[in-house]
Amino acid sequence: MNTNKKIVTILLLYQLLIFFQNVFAQETLNEIERRKQFLTNNELPLKLPDALKLAHEYILINKIDVSEHYLDNIRFVYSSAWMKGRQWIVTWKLKILSDGGEIIILIDMDKKIKIFLGR
Repeated sequence: MNTNKKIVTILLLYQLLIFFQNVFAQETLNEIERRKQFLTNNELPLKLPDALKLAHEYILINKIDVSEHYLDNIRFVYSSAWMKGRQWIVTWKLKILSDGGEIIILIDMDKKIKIFLGR
């Protein structure tokens, strides 16, 4: 292959790469917009403050020691590896730096709760 053909091939490959990056970026933007639209148009049966309250009640009722932990985050997801369907994931992490030790509580829209304790 001569030099001109190599240059043309590289330019074509570069243009294809740019094209696919734009396509995937647009798909990601479309997905974000779809999720925002869904949340705007569909009220969640279980609101964030209620989910957090349920998580705290679960910890108190089940006497889970969180004295060495802090509330790290609470987030809404459409599905997770642990539970199908829309849910809140509430995570406590250890105050000291360590691998594991997390307390993860999943709460679905029907207020069903699952807990995972990190090792």
